[in-house]
Amino acid sequence: MVVSELMLPVLIVVILILSQSIKMVNEYERVVIFRLGRLSGVKGPGIFLIIPFIDKALKIDLRVVAIDVPKQAIITKDNVTVEVDAVVYYKVVAVSYTHLRAHETRGNLV
Repeated sequence: MVVSELMLPVLIVVILILSQSIKMVNEYERVVIFRLGRLSGVKGPGIFLIIPFIDKALKIDLRVVAIDVPKQAIITKDNVTVEVDAVVYYKVVAVSYTHLRAHETRGNLV
């Protein structure tokens, strides 16, 4: 009886820690792992373990992303009004560099 009363809280804590330590990454994503604030490595795709409360895992999408730039009316040198519309496509290549140097990839482009 005493053993079962002690085992329930321990079992709950173990389940909570395991649920936070197991991470899964899709094939179009990579994870940058920081251990105590320092870059520990890049993982993915697949299933891997992290140390809860010590490691921080940040997902980065590797797919091509399209950003629509709003239309702008521009006056040329010969006083003709031209409307310019653009779309920017980008893809992350260097995963660790992307998060360390360009935190807001989408915000930096537009």
